[in-house]
Amino acid sequence: MNLIAAVDMNWAIGKQDELLFRIRTDLRRFKELTRDNIVICGRRTVQTFPGG
Repeated sequence: MNLIAAVDMNWAIGKQDELLFRIRTDLRRFKELTRDNIVICGRRTVQTFPGG
């Protein structure tokens, strides 16, 4: 099992339903690591996915 998270200095992972950081290479890497795998995430995150 792996955990993937981008955090700020206070360990925050988001604010007001948005990512703290929107780094294109990080999003690409997330897609590579999670494609065709089981992903556990919250309802709000699922709603941001295509078809979510």
